[in-house]
Amino acid sequence: LARSFVGGVGIQPSLLGLAVGFGLTFILFVMRALGGGDVKLLAAVGAWIGPIPVLGVFAVAAIIGMVIVIAQAIAQGRLTTLLQNSFVLTLALAQANQAGVDHIVEMGIGSKSVRKPLPYAIPVLAATVIVLVYLNR
Repeated sequence: LARSFVGGVGIQPSLLGLAVGFGLTFILFVMRALGGGDVKLLAAVGAWIGPIPVLGVFAVAAIIGMVIVIAQAIAQGRLTTLLQNSFVLTLALAQANQAGVDHIVEMGIGSKSVRKPLPYAIPVLAATVIVLVYLNR
């Protein structure tokens, strides 16, 4: 597997990785949780490493991002706000069929839990390095 990352993953895995990276983040883009650049970034990472590893990058980036947001909320004295907003958005997502996606998007926009959030590229970079090190060990 280590050799595959030196010379690339091939056309078919690259296209599948691009589609997986794009698809995972496009859903979040529609909900306004991520920007268009974030969608392109994970699509590019998927094209580079393939479909299965990009799933790992997405999952690890989510965990790293969660840790960063919790640390920011604590540092800014907004942990209670973060927990309340997370609870409310979780309930709204559970009722998405009744509430509608537009309602959930508006709730997300109005419930920022931290000031100046870290760009998504930072967790994606860290996650990509972690996944590649893991795969090449």
